Amino acid sequence: QVDWNTLSEEVSDKFELQRSADGKNFETITTRAANGRASHYTYVDNTPVPGTNYYRLLLKDVNNKTIYSEVVKAIVKTTGFTVEAYPNPVSNEMTVRVYGVKGAKGQVQITDLTGKVLKTVQMQSSEEQIDMSSLASGIYLMKYSDADHTQTVRVSKK
Repeated sequence: QVDWNTLSEEVSDKFELQRSADGKNFETITTRAANGRASHYTYVDNTPVPGTNYYRLLLKDVNNKTIYSEVVKAIVKTTGFTVEAYPNPVSNEMTVRVYGVKGAKGQVQITDLTGKVLKTVQMQSSEEQIDMSSLASGIYLMKYSDADHTQTVRVSKK
């Protein structure tokens, strides 16, 4: 749960709550309109990554000026298995990170929405970099699979 308070919102327009798995690449997970007065806001992040999650607020005022809050972190403990792809949306290079115990012969496939395989990368460790620069802007699927797991993440290429 992420909570924040404001003392005043005279020129505030909206808040974007952003999350990052690495503390560098943030993505907006929700947008809230400002109430126009001192307020309390709450957001429940139902899809945090296992491990450390970094959060910040981007405040946009009515003049389109932006201000970032300080970054805070929350640690999510899990015994499960999950795969993360970031940044999302991606421009050139995407990081695929596996959390939990991997099975043998882990690989990542990048497909278009019809299922056509465009790239295949063997996972040598729990984190791999995938060059996405040759792909056109659009929506792709990143499918991780190994002997024990399969997980698919929808990825946007800008």
